[in-house]
Amino acid sequence: MTGNKMNEMMIIGLGERAGDLISDLPKMNNFAKLIALREQKRYSRESQIKTINLKERMPWRELWIPEGGIVVLSDLDNLERGEDLLKLSKKLNHKKVIYLLIRPHRLEGDLKLNRANKIIEKLVENKSAVLCLDDEVLISDMSSSLDEAFTKMKSLIAQSVGFFVDMLREMGPVKINLNDLRYLLKDDYGVVNFAHGKGRRINDSVEDLWSSKLLGKSRDLADVGLLYMRMGSAHGDLNVLHDLGTTVELACPENCQFLRAYGEGFSEPEDIELWVALIRINKLEATRPKPSRAPRETMKKLSYDEDLMHMFLRHENTAGLMTKLKVPTYKRLGIKVEK
Repeated sequence: MTGNKMNEMMIIGLGERAGDLISDLPKMNNFAKLIALREQKRYSRESQIKTINLKERMPWRELWIPEGGIVVLSDLDNLERGEDLLKLSKKLNHKKVIYLLIRPHRLEGDLKLNRANKIIEKLVENKSAVLCLDDEVLISDMSSSLDEAFTKMKSLIAQSVGFFVDMLREMGPVKINLNDLRYLLKDDYGVVNFAHGKGRRINDSVEDLWSSKLLGKSRDLADVGLLYMRMGSAHGDLNVLHDLGTTVELACPENCQFLRAYGEGFSEPEDIELWVALIRINKLEATRPKPSRAPRETMKKLSYDEDLMHMFLRHENTAGLMTKLKVPTYKRLGIKVEK
């Protein structure tokens, strides 16, 4: 595998659904893709996907943890999946790991949903950082047929995963640190919505971002935001980056704390492109009485050394950073962006 080892990350998929999603992701030099399955599944050699058989006694024993961290992708459809997640969380305790989980939709019944919540609760007790996709936007049209609804949900899940991978995989001058995200989640879990926007001007790109139906209610209720920005050479001034980030953040609640990342630009000099993840911190619905907890301390605002970033970009030559990037993941997957 090529690429800077400091930027290498790993995706671990648990279950058939995660295996299908990851097999569709394109080859990315700064990602190691690894699927853990109980089911027999074959992948082409070109995909560079390594499989681990969970029937082995200690499948995680020699698991490599890259410097950039790990994204664990899984559904929560059954107890067996929950057991696998809990074993993995013990192996990866206190590491740079984010769990991106797909909960059963309420159409699948309270039994499945309550079971999924119990799995999430145990993961959080293990100090795992958990994000769940917003199932309300995955099936939002209750007038559609069951087949249509679940077909569209599968596409939207793939699109959301593609957005998340795009936000983390780029080797730009400023990246999102997974430990910062873990800190902001504290001892709770987050419901996350993803969106993408593009335009030739700041206002156009931001309006395109906020028009996405994938955001649901998150814009008004978000506690944490991840913002990834990249633009062509015509917008290379750092003031544009600052104004762009401020414009996005001002449209969210005042208490929403953002982590920003910057990419390396486009071949098209006029383009501005944005990815955002908005996270609502959630308490699990209590299925039994719980002891009261002391009020959580107010989260400290994360500060950024703007001068340091200016020095870094000057040293590395800003014009040289605005190079042509690979086509984004969601485009390579052939997924239509929801508006």
